Amino acid sequence: MASGRSSGSRPKFLPTSWVANLATGAPAMMSQTGKSRRRHVLAASLGMSAVALAIAGPVASQESLLPPGFNQAPTPSPVPAPKPTPTPAPPARPPVAPGAPPAGSDLPSPLETDDPETSPVDDVAEPMVRADLPPSSRRGLDRIGVLSSENGGMVVHAFGASGGHYLATLMRETQAPIASRWAAILLRRTLLSQVDTPSTINGADWTAARASLLLRMGEAGGARALVQSVDSDNFTPRLLNVALGAYMANADPGGLCPLVQQGIDRSDDKRWEVARSMCAAMAGEAGIAGSTIDRLRRREGNTIDILLAQRIVGAGAGGRRSVTVQWDDVDRLDGWRLGLATAAGLDIPARLTAPLDARMQAYRTTAAMTPIDARVAAARAAASIGVVSSRAYVDLLGLAMTSQDRGAETLDLAQTLRLAFAATKPADRVAAMQDIWGEDARGNAYGSYVMTARAAAALPVSGDHAAATDALIASMLTGGYDTAAARWARTVDEGSAAWAMIALADPRGGRLSSGDVGGFADDDDSANRLATQFFVAGLGGLNRIDDGNMTSWAEDLGIDLARQTRWTRAIDAAAERGEQASVAVLAGVGMQGRGWDNVSPLHLYHVVRALRRVGLEPEARMIAAEAIART
Repeated sequence: MASGRSSGSRPKFLPTSWVANLATGAPAMMSQTGKSRRRHVLAASLGMSAVALAIAGPVASQESLLPPGFNQAPTPSPVPAPKPTPTPAPPARPPVAPGAPPAGSDLPSPLETDDPETSPVDDVAEPMVRADLPPSSRRGLDRIGVLSSENGGMVVHAFGASGGHYLATLMRETQAPIASRWAAILLRRTLLSQVDTPSTINGADWTAARASLLLRMGEAGGARALVQSVDSDNFTPRLLNVALGAYMANADPGGLCPLVQQGIDRSDDKRWEVARSMCAAMAGEAGIAGSTIDRLRRREGNTIDILLAQRIVGAGAGGRRSVTVQWDDVDRLDGWRLGLATAAGLDIPARLTAPLDARMQAYRTTAAMTPIDARVAAARAAASIGVVSSRAYVDLLGLAMTSQDRGAETLDLAQTLRLAFAATKPADRVAAMQDIWGEDARGNAYGSYVMTARAAAALPVSGDHAAATDALIASMLTGGYDTAAARWARTVDEGSAAWAMIALADPRGGRLSSGDVGGFADDDDSANRLATQFFVAGLGGLNRIDDGNMTSWAEDLGIDLARQTRWTRAIDAAAERGEQASVAVLAGVGMQGRGWDNVSPLHLYHVVRALRRVGLEPEARMIAAEAIART
């Protein structure tokens, strides 16, 4: 999950279980099982997945989610005794099959169907009755999402009057990653929110556009949760294709099973046939699974994709096959291969995992079956794009300390983080954080700042750490600790990066003068004074600089604030209408790119200003400060 929102309240540093465990070395949670145990458990877990699906649909639960009385035999209503009548008895009628509706009912008899396997002349003792959810338990398509406004989501009308096809097109064409971690966090929250479906788009296609963007952002769990928010018989071909990616990004091939037949009938993607063989194996239908995978192997050959699927088939209930997967001829991983290999508990060569982008690294670190060392190694990139929060990162390191599978490098990192939290001397805590940050904490290494956010915010304010102040402030702000960072204002040098970040992030910050900006510009060593450009854009968007001074500095820095594009007009119009969700989506559109050098200061200005105008000033402040930290 992403880091918590910035707020004006003072952060609390009371000990919590995950920090206390890390500081003492006590177990933070049950340790991850060893590789051998994972492989022994795999067959049982895959075999049970079909049973779990039958019990509780997409997600198995310990308590029934069905309404009271469902799946229970109804109590028959008492039938009043017939009154005597002098009329003669009616002629005898043919016997009625058990379970048939009463005479005069509008319901068809169970035997009067178009099912070719059921004939009216068959001697049927117990007719088949279709079990389905009652209408009261079915979910509509008019409002879809997993986050309500009460638990962090947007209000239901947050997209306002914006058209569904227009918004879906924006989502489909947005290329991840988003340069700003905080903009990605806001966009993730928006896409997961329980919002009204625009009237111009089918609800399932609307869900598909949102879940697809979440997948490209590395948010595998969120994408799957959205897919599961739609009843399976409402799926469209677009949502079926997104479901393939969502379940495999979570290393969850069993989640595809309720959708397999629809996928085969309504999609051109041949991977649904592979999914059918795996689901048959999970259901204990070894014969069907074997014949299906054999047919695919004859048609496709012994490709890595078929071999990985065959590995799942062999591990299913009743599986009798064993296949060895060789990675020698494989030159890259995609989401499908990564998901299958992870679900099968295979060790993936480092030469294939090391080049993975941040999105795929996020898939790895959030998949429970990934080995603990690999999860820790992938967490830094995932944290840098907003998928892993500071708290989740610390929890992961706490788990690693107690795992029997963790290696020396992982243990060393966990112990260093423990020092960052619990060393007696503040200087030792800062030294431990500097060891974690390394030399360059921009790019993917920015995730190291996320790991230490709470430890940095808990540090006593002191002027003794001048060399580390910029990094300390940057680390605090990755966790949204704005008031903690603001307390360091009296210790930082005016014109420094730490000073600029505080000036932008402080919830009680005031306006700056032209001379204040000049002091920062004099020490700016970024290419083309990009940091100063971002500083002026952020101040302008937050209304923390006079219009005259902002215009003067914009001209000096070559920023044409008057320039209008389709995007600037769109985000300004959405802000004018007060549409928080539309502004958040357009902010993501305007901040596409792998680094902040791909972000225009003009775009930053419009993003920050629009967010402030629709009541999202905390996010606006964090985005503006992040621009300084990562430039």
